[in-house]
Amino acid sequence: RPAPGKQPYGDLGELNTCRVVAGAVPPEVLNGVARDCLDLAGTSAAVLEANGDYALGMLASGWCRMLDEASRGLCATPDNGEAMRSGRWHCHESCRAVSQAAMETGQPVDRACPGGLRRYAVPIRAGDEAVGALSFGYGDPPQSPRTLREIAARYDVSVEQLRVAAQVSEPRPPALVEMAKERLQVSARLLGAMVERRRAEQELQQWNEVLEQRVRERTAALARRALELLHSEEALRQQSTILRSILDSMGDGVIVADQDGSLIFTNAAAQRLGAESGGGGDAGAPERYGWFRPDGVTPYPASELPLTRAMRGETIDGLELLVRGPGAPDGAWLTATARPLRDPAGFIKGGVLVLRAVTRQSV
Repeated sequence: RPAPGKQPYGDLGELNTCRVVAGAVPPEVLNGVARDCLDLAGTSAAVLEANGDYALGMLASGWCRMLDEASRGLCATPDNGEAMRSGRWHCHESCRAVSQAAMETGQPVDRACPGGLRRYAVPIRAGDEAVGALSFGYGDPPQSPRTLREIAARYDVSVEQLRVAAQVSEPRPPALVEMAKERLQVSARLLGAMVERRRAEQELQQWNEVLEQRVRERTAALARRALELLHSEEALRQQSTILRSILDSMGDGVIVADQDGSLIFTNAAAQRLGAESGGGGDAGAPERYGWFRPDGVTPYPASELPLTRAMRGETIDGLELLVRGPGAPDGAWLTATARPLRDPAGFIKGGVLVLRAVTRQSV
């Protein structure tokens, strides 16, 4: 014999493809709601999804169990899905129709069912959306011979089977039925609130996943950028090393100053020539250090030094001068070539000076 509340054809909830209500409400809660109705009405209870799938179906009375099994047999198929679509499963059709009406109207619906009882359904709402319906059967089996014959013909059972099932059915006072209707509405609101909560949790989870994905993408992008910068810095260091090696191997002296006139680079030749002491705005000590005009006596004013003039935007080519410095205390004759250093926008950011030793009698 099947367990109480279950039929030989199995659990219709296994065919549920919607699972909005079933996915949000734990099975023990659904069972508790259904049993609460059955304790009062004593017939059958069901929770349907918006698409008509069962989240729960439960039968309590012998009358309902017998007619449900009988109408299932009328479908002539072992497949429950095909049976529900056949239109001959009277109990299922009645449950689905009253539930659909409740969802469409947004109000409780009370209708007669083909098994001689009545069915009451209320919508399950999550926000403004009907996501399902909760229903139960109620009433005492009919006693009229004519009604019993009609039901017997509809369900293909004997009148005697119906009479016996009606006689053993336990009557339910109208007050209990009204109480069951009130509880059904409260239960429907509870189920709707649980669906809303589940949806909010899913939405929050989705946002968390989106944010986590964005964080992962941003972190990966930063990591790639950091790696690129590391490679770029390494490449610049390598280029700088190569450039310095090239400049240091030159016989000409090279001096680079920033826009404030501070030296930022001098190659080995410039140091040998003793020119670094007078490369910028500092003319050096005219007696021993500094830059002198071709007469070898008159020092250049700071404003006329080749690098200073270049940082004003001038171009100097082949200017002859005498340089005295730590590397050339007696003086070294040089020719100076200077150019301003500009950024891509054309603004002067410094200057570069190239010095070449020339043969001339020292002073």
